[in-house]
Amino acid sequence: MEHTVYIDLYFMINFAMDFLCFYLTSWLLSLRRSLLRTMLASAFGALYACVALFLGLRGVWSILSDLAICLLMCAIAYYRPKEARAVAVDALVYSAVSILLGGAMTALFYFFNRIGLDRLLGSEEDADGISVWLFALIAIAGAVATAFGGKLMRKRATRRACRVSIRLGARTVTLDGICDSGNLLCEPISALPCIIIDEKTLASLVGKEAARSIVSGRADRLAEDIVRRIRALPMRTVSGESICYAIRPDEVKISTGRETRSVEVYIATSPEPMRAEGAEALVPSRLCS
Repeated sequence: MEHTVYIDLYFMINFAMDFLCFYLTSWLLSLRRSLLRTMLASAFGALYACVALFLGLRGVWSILSDLAICLLMCAIAYYRPKEARAVAVDALVYSAVSILLGGAMTALFYFFNRIGLDRLLGSEEDADGISVWLFALIAIAGAVATAFGGKLMRKRATRRACRVSIRLGARTVTLDGICDSGNLLCEPISALPCIIIDEKTLASLVGKEAARSIVSGRADRLAEDIVRRIRALPMRTVSGESICYAIRPDEVKISTGRETRSVEVYIATSPEPMRAEGAEALVPSRLCS
């Protein structure tokens, strides 16, 4: 059975799908997007989809070519020097998003055809075809779903994972952190934000006895260099108001996906173990943007 394919419409559909997939992938991985590079990658993918109609690749060759094109598309959209390995992760997430979004769009297409919406809009296409009106409805539905999903992902991004490297004197610790919009703790004089860690982690930087003294506020047992770094902070939680103690490290670096940067912060300590999704540090979300 022969089918008529309108190459311009086929290109437009694939371009729109690729663009939506890149949009969602960027949100999921918290990647900075370049509109030009995203459009170029989407156009490249749409062009390949059109060429593939004439190549007629099947089986293993079809899978290998699809994988190669997916890697190239993600390289066009996201590659940066010294980050070649990250493109493989980007491609994996992009592929998963493409499969899920493609399934959703296909379901919408068959649903609209099943209820006869295409015919109500005056289409003269057969049951396996797609009118411009129907494509427009599917695109709008996909755009609304993408925008809604983007808002949800943005809210979730306030608690996305990060890596925190803290150096104090000759000691350095690297922690798994969470960017938390609920952490609003600041040092009142300098207004610097505070990263919250537990006593055990602090002990890795200053020693067990010094960490216990800092948490309890007993400065008389600490070295003078450590005492100069400590600040008492008013702290408000769901259980009420209290005082916690923070220390100023020599250097703190935060890595969120592709970017690593130094920040000026205090390290606040909590006498209780961290229970935030297995994280070792609660990082203010403004340090992750």
